[in-house]
Amino acid sequence: MKKFLKLLSLFALFFGVTFTLAACNDDKPADDPNQNETPGNGGDSGNNNNNNNNNNNNNGGQDTEENVTYRVHVTAVSGKPLKNLYVSLSKGGNVVKESYTDVNGYADFNVKKDIYEVNVEYDDGYQLEDEAKIYTDATGSNLVSEVKLTQHLISSKMPEGHKYSLGDSMYDFEYIDSDGNTIKLSKLLEENDLVVLNFWYSECSWCITEFPYLEEAYKAYKDQKVEVVAINPGDQTSSQDTMADIKEFKRTNNLTFPCVRDDQEIGMMQAFSINAFPTSIFIDRFGVIAYMEDGAITTVSKWTSTFGEFLGNDYQTKYESEEIALPTTEYPGDDKISEAANQNGTTVTYKTETKEEDAKYNWPWVVDEIDGEKCIKPSNIKINNSYSILYMNVSIKANTVLAFDYKSSTESADCLYFLKDNRRIGLISGITNGFETKYIYVAGEDEEVEIALCYMKDTSGFDGDDTVYIKNVRFVNVSEVNEATYIIRDCATGLVDPEILQYENYAEVEFNETDGYYYIKGTDKLVLANLLDGYTKFAEHSIYEYYAADKLTFLDTEENMRSEILLQYFNYASNSYFNLTDLATSGLTPVTRELKDILVDITNEIGDVEFDNQWLELCVYVDQYGVEGQDTIPGDPIKGLAPFSSYVATEGENTVTYDRAIVPRGLYNKFVPETSGVYKIYGLAEKETDCFIIFPDGEMKTVDSLSVEFRETYINLKNGSEITNINFFTYLRLEAGKEYYILPCFWNVADTGELKFVIEKVKDENETLEILNVCAYTSFTTANDDLTGDILPNKVIDVILSTDKYYHPVFNGQPATDAFVYLDVAYLTGIFNSVNMVDLVNNGAFDFTKDEFGNAIEGTENTDMTEKMQEYLDTKIIEAEDETNQFYGLIKVDKDLAEMLQLLMDKYTFEGITYSWLKLCYYVRSI
Repeated sequence: MKKFLKLLSLFALFFGVTFTLAACNDDKPADDPNQNETPGNGGDSGNNNNNNNNNNNNNGGQDTEENVTYRVHVTAVSGKPLKNLYVSLSKGGNVVKESYTDVNGYADFNVKKDIYEVNVEYDDGYQLEDEAKIYTDATGSNLVSEVKLTQHLISSKMPEGHKYSLGDSMYDFEYIDSDGNTIKLSKLLEENDLVVLNFWYSECSWCITEFPYLEEAYKAYKDQKVEVVAINPGDQTSSQDTMADIKEFKRTNNLTFPCVRDDQEIGMMQAFSINAFPTSIFIDRFGVIAYMEDGAITTVSKWTSTFGEFLGNDYQTKYESEEIALPTTEYPGDDKISEAANQNGTTVTYKTETKEEDAKYNWPWVVDEIDGEKCIKPSNIKINNSYSILYMNVSIKANTVLAFDYKSSTESADCLYFLKDNRRIGLISGITNGFETKYIYVAGEDEEVEIALCYMKDTSGFDGDDTVYIKNVRFVNVSEVNEATYIIRDCATGLVDPEILQYENYAEVEFNETDGYYYIKGTDKLVLANLLDGYTKFAEHSIYEYYAADKLTFLDTEENMRSEILLQYFNYASNSYFNLTDLATSGLTPVTRELKDILVDITNEIGDVEFDNQWLELCVYVDQYGVEGQDTIPGDPIKGLAPFSSYVATEGENTVTYDRAIVPRGLYNKFVPETSGVYKIYGLAEKETDCFIIFPDGEMKTVDSLSVEFRETYINLKNGSEITNINFFTYLRLEAGKEYYILPCFWNVADTGELKFVIEKVKDENETLEILNVCAYTSFTTANDDLTGDILPNKVIDVILSTDKYYHPVFNGQPATDAFVYLDVAYLTGIFNSVNMVDLVNNGAFDFTKDEFGNAIEGTENTDMTEKMQEYLDTKIIEAEDETNQFYGLIKVDKDLAEMLQLLMDKYTFEGITYSWLKLCYYVRSI
């Protein structure tokens, strides 16, 4: 085991993978057809003084066939390689050799050296530039034939199951928007240079956040040939927005661009494989998918700058390859950079990337000038998928701060990272009004450090100047730091003693019995285990990498599977977070006694030596500067992620705040009832929520809110009560003194904000609560194991028609003869949520000779059952006359009533779904 860190590629650090570029004949000499044949307009005459080499006789007049490998490279004019295209070489009208292009657009042919015509069969949406003929080179000096295809909109309808990717030509499509207008792509492209397809739905919080910025940019650019079409997936997501919903959403959010509803027939959502909202697709004037943006764009300037890229008479489609962009700028030299960056007297030296594997792709830093002052900046401006690295070598005294002034003018996804020992110690991104001061690093002792400045450009567009300017690099005293600055410190410091393979210094730590965590002795600084990062003082591999490589099997015994415990800590670390501005603080978890024991065993087993403090080589802590007192020292970074770090819930209203996505979902809230009984637990939020509850025996249950929410909500609506946005909802019998964990969460894991939940006791220990549950949930699913593909209602209870002529629920295979299936005639239902049964009868819903739109159905055997249903309402016994009784407005369901309800469901929902009438009904459950 090496105690010295291995400096890995910074490129691999940020992109997570190592790229290898295949050599593809970078030298591309001109085509050289023979004088005896006349190439088409696209040919290059080349060296026309050559004889017909393939007919040379070099051995007593005997033919010798000299084979060469001709390579045909087929791309769009944008540069996108075109794969799986049929390519052939022909001579005198006869095909000599044929092949298909590979993923990089190449097709190779090993044939006799000669002049061949290159033929490519290309797809709809492409066309050979100028319809020129292309030939191979008779001499073999130029072995690559470049075939470039222009692109255009495909006038035909998109084939079923088609999948789009960046750089593809679009098929034409047509929608009717929420205002009744026809939206046809070909028509839009006749009038515009850019069409943006924005995928959204009404409950998507980030879509709602993005729309005002998009609307403002759209208004500014609508007259500059930019059109936006907002595509709602309709019933292809849980939101299931109707056209009426879309129309209302457009009105209430003051949107002026067309809004349409996608469906399976048009299938844009499937064609673009949309799995995140919002997503924006940019289609240029040629009908080409030129740019895709996953996620919300939340600045007007980002929208307008992106629009601007597609406008102007000189616009040409560009293809952004996934390959890393190669630099084209010269490095001005270390001295020039130092002269421009350093304040007078500052002893900071610089160097560019020298490691061969990284230097190949590294865009150097260069010198610039702003307002008469010199500064430095990365050179990869507007070069997507690129990076620019500069190293600062610093000799810094204890309690001295390295600082500089900076001006940032980038989009939020492009970042200037600062790294020390391959660990991020800060970043800069976004747009500042002018120059600001950045405190990069505070020395805890006299140190020689190297800090890398790495500007990373992602594959999306750009904003502002698309760079970061730096000037006045200098040292200041720690007392001059006037804003909160945090530094992550290692618990093992100094050099490694080669005799004993231990570091010079190890932090003194102590255990806190109150919260169960280790701290730096005499402070409130948590000891944090770095489980996921490969750059620790212990080894070049992270503990998780050892786990994934199955090298920690020694942890497990017959009595204790500690690897499973460690896996839980990996999960805590992956979700952990300190709100420390730009400092990289995820991946750190506080050390408990349980985790410390595991780390001791791991380091002693894997390390070269065994000693007590070795586990601290995996740990860090946080120092703070520029703030008064200790109250800003970060607290528990895994608060709520584990039972031992849970929040405390009490009877009444509780609040959970999500400031980031948590996977698996849910923050722990421990609730210990003071008395036993039945408790009502429900959530209040503006967004859709879920909830999980862990019982004292460890069993986790998902809250089935739909089973009890409907009727209570609709009763409140009927009575004019104020309706809060209740999400999850359940009744549970809980025991006093036992620990229950409530994990409320947003249904969409990306949603953030406050989520309130309420705990109310409704029955004492010796009391029983009877509640009405819906017999079947409102959603439908397709049975995957049913070859017929029948559509079935979710979670339908079993029912039986008994000898008393009424339907009864079946529990555990036994009919509940004392329980009945009830139809709700007084209130709304999950299916008909704007009218009750009385309204439906009055509106003619039970006239089954007509369809749902009131049109007569020819040849139907159904009859008008309005009078019969009215008879049920008039004469059948309603279970309770008192509106305060929970059974008020319920009718027991018999065979005839069930048949009418089935016809009603067939008329207004999916036809022929067995027992779908149960969606209108309730049964009683006792708690």
